[in-house]
Amino acid sequence: MQLVSIARALVHRPNLLLADEPTGNVNPHVGRSIMEILRGTAAREGAGVLMVTHSPEHVAWADRVCFLKDGAIADEHRQGGRRDQVAPIHERLLALSI
Repeated sequence: MQLVSIARALVHRPNLLLADEPTGNVNPHVGRSIMEILRGTAAREGAGVLMVTHSPEHVAWADRVCFLKDGAIADEHRQGGRRDQVAPIHERLLALSI
């Protein structure tokens, strides 16, 4: 059902895709596929993706990360979508006690 929702959103070719835990209820392999689809589609279409997730591994795919704590932006990190760079995300989460 989650994959169908993502496909339905992408078929409309939005300028901005809002994704609330797009990988939350899938296995890790499918989660990586979802992230590849979101990132690839955004790049091809010139669209933005605003994603909320608790997964540091999927956060690492982002160009810009805003860390929320107690309902406010507590920190920001830019990393250019380097999905192999999960360690800086983990370090920020620990430093912020999130």
